Order: sequence, then C-alpha cells, then structure tokens
Amino acid sequence: MARRALRQGIAALCAGAALLGAAGCSSGSDGWEDGEVRPDAADAACREVSADTLALLRIKPSRGKVCHWMTDRASETGQTLTVSVEAYTPDRENDVTATEAAASEFPPDEVRRLGGAPARSLRKVPGLGDGAVTYRGGPTTHKLVVRQRNVVVWVEAGTGYKFDDAAAVPPATAETAVLAAAREVLDAAGAPLDDAELPKPPEPAADDVRQVKPLCGALRAQGARLMPGVEPSAESPAGDEIRRCHWRGGDGGPESRLFVEAAAFAPGTLADRDGTTEAAYALDQVAFGSEPLEGLGDEALVHTDPEDDNLYVRKGNLLVRVWYVAPGPAADRRAAAESTARTVLAQYE
Repeated sequence: MARRALRQGIAALCAGAALLGAAGCSSGSDGWEDGEVRPDAADAACREVSADTLALLRIKPSRGKVCHWMTDRASETGQTLTVSVEAYTPDRENDVTATEAAASEFPPDEVRRLGGAPARSLRKVPGLGDGAVTYRGGPTTHKLVVRQRNVVVWVEAGTGYKFDDAAAVPPATAETAVLAAAREVLDAAGAPLDDAELPKPPEPAADDVRQVKPLCGALRAQGARLMPGVEPSAESPAGDEIRRCHWRGGDGGPESRLFVEAAAFAPGTLADRDGTTEAAYALDQVAFGSEPLEGLGDEALVHTDPEDDNLYVRKGNLLVRVWYVAPGPAADRRAAAESTARTVLAQYE
C-alpha cells in the first residue's frame, strides 16, 4: 500500500507540474527518458562479469550457468557468485518514468525486510550510484544491491554449504568482488555506475588482527580428544585473513564433525567502518535463534540443536566459529565448543 501511495504521489506531482506549464515527468511518446535502459538490454548484462572479478572469488568462468557461478572441490574453494538485473519500465498511465519507478521501489521488498532483522543488518552505501545497500547473510556471504537510473542489480558472493570444509575468500576480497561485478553489469546494461563519491575505508587499528594463525596445529589436542581416529582436513588458507580446519566422521559416527573457522575483518570498502565494526556486523547476522554467552571474547553467541552446537565468538576484529556435531549430553558438547574457541583466542593474547 505504501508503494502504491508513493506511485500515486509521483503521478500527482507530475500532473500538477503539467497544469503549471512545466515539463512532464516523462519524455517521449513511449514514456522513456534519455539514458534509461530497456529490459532487453539489461537481461543479458549479468553475463558480463569478467574473468578477473571471478578470479577474486577463485571461480573459473566456465564453472557456472546463466548469471550464477560456483566452484567445486578441485578449485579448493566453495565460493559462489549470483547476479540478477532488473530494468524498470515507465508507468505511462500515471506518468511515472522508469527511473522514478525504480527509485520508488528501492530497496526492493526482500531487502527492506532485512532491515527489521538484526539492528545492523541493512546498511546504506553513500556515494554509490543512485542508491545502494549492502548486507551479509552471515560471515562468509556478502550482498550488494545498487540502483543506477532505472536499473537495479543484485550481487551475492557466498559459500555453498556442501563445501563447508573448503577455503573461502577473505571478507574484504568478497566485498571488492561484489562491487566489481555490479560495476561491470551496469556498464554492460548501459547504465555506468557512478562511484566517484565512495568514501575511503579507514586505516586498520593498531591492535587489529591482520593475519589469522593456523588452526589445525593449534587444535591438534582438541581434535584428537573430540574426534578420535580422524585427521583434520588440510589447512585452508585463503590468504592470511581467513582459515578453516575440519574434522569429520570417526568414532562418533559419519555425521560427527568439528569445524573451526577464524576470520580477520578489515575496514569496509563500502562503508566508513573499521574492522571491529565489520566483525560485529557479521556476528549480528547469525544472532537469530542464538543466545548470548558471557565470559568469552568481547561477545559470543551460541545456537544449540539436539546434536550440535554452533558457537561464534568475536574478539576485536577477529571472528571465530566452532561447529561441533556429536552424540551425547548437550552440556559436554557446549563445553567442548567453548574450550576449542578459547584455544583459538589464546593465540592472540
């Protein structure tokens, strides 16, 4: 209803302008204004993500289908990239231009609803196009929605669930990739992105973690105790900003696993936020259904199911995740996850 009212308001303003002898809100007999992009030109634009941008995510151009790319185990990363494009059309009946139509419905409903989730979920990006918002679906998923004139582009870089033991790209690299993809798609659609006013990210703080320390060696004792008879997956360094180590199967059964990830967050490219704020923002995205845990790092959250515990701990700009799946008492499983997280954090004291 609110959007219909906005459309009607735009139409009323245009009608008033016409009565006063001013130019109408649309130009041309078909309602299109100069510079607006037709849908047929936008439909194919999502294919124009470059090999260089895909390489940031360790994806080969051949590994994908229309507007969706993903890697496999052979590439050592389970990264995905998904792009969609929509070109809005004029509403001639109400004398609303295509650009006005896009502006009245930005951000899209699906994104607006995220603003009612965790407090820091939905963030505007000043200086990018005619409007932009960014948000995360979790620590390793980065999403950007940007409007330029009547074209709206969605870009999402994430990690496929079935590759949960694979390397991931650092958070800052994923952010760079989604911005590059949005720019290339809008260029291809004929609505070049204006990002000249993007603020420069702040410098890292003196006490920020710059390099994540290896996990598998530091956690050898916990792995042997919690996952007897199982060797961890190979250490998966995706640069120095994120590492993962994963034990699976063994005496606890084929579904048992211990998955540990540590990520160091750099200042955000798309917002004037330091690394600690970026890490806190990422933690916010996993808050749903979790409970706070006192006495661990700067803040911690844990989500408990009948046979697994998912623990997230933030200390400064470092975010640690411990996922432990095992039969037995929930209290023992929780204690094991906390002990594992403390061992990781102890490397930075």
